[in-house]
Amino acid sequence: MAWVHDLFARYSARSRALKDRLLRVSVLAAAALATVPLAAPVYAAAGSSTLFPLPTPYAFPGSIVTGPDGNLWFAESGKLGRISTSGALREFALPAGHNPRSIAPGPDGRLWFTEPGNGRVGSISTDGASINEYLLAGNSGYGTPVNRPQQIVAGPDGQLWFTQTVFSRSLVRTVGGQIDSITTSAITPSARGSRWSAAAPSPRRPFRTPSRSGLTGPSGSRTHSRDASSG
Repeated sequence: MAWVHDLFARYSARSRALKDRLLRVSVLAAAALATVPLAAPVYAAAGSSTLFPLPTPYAFPGSIVTGPDGNLWFAESGKLGRISTSGALREFALPAGHNPRSIAPGPDGRLWFTEPGNGRVGSISTDGASINEYLLAGNSGYGTPVNRPQQIVAGPDGQLWFTQTVFSRSLVRTVGGQIDSITTSAITPSARGSRWSAAAPSPRRPFRTPSRSGLTGPSGSRTHSRDASSG
């Protein structure tokens, strides 16, 4: 069995040599990264994230935007949330059964949001003292709504644009304005001031449509919302 021991010895020697090379590469890579200048962190080292637990169980936070007051606003189950860059958090409850999906700052200094389950579009003042909701045309206010507003964004024309499902179809329209038909479920503004959406002929939607689940906050850091199922 001497040949077995000899083979094992050669294999072990090659393994040690490979580990030495990998170690040298790792050390060189770490040294190279150490020379790259990084932006000043807000809460932690660059590349890390800071989590702010919500007081509401099963909040399922979704869309998040920077409000006209400089705070970050987000939609969650039955509420709208407001958090400052220092972590000061406050939640504003909506009527029972009203669950916002998307939120966007409006040209009037308020935050506008959609409620697909109730067929409404609403707005809230930055102090949270005033909340208004508007039932979309075609909805009775009882039972399952026919028109379900989905994603909402502010346009450069001073209008609020949102997608709306109507009998499994979607529309892009302004709040109280002209309707432009397009098959989509999400919308997002571009840097040039136009509004982008995605469409596909397949009902299975083989690619993801644009969304506003992340944004660059007033501090310059990247902010996003997530729920427990998103990892």
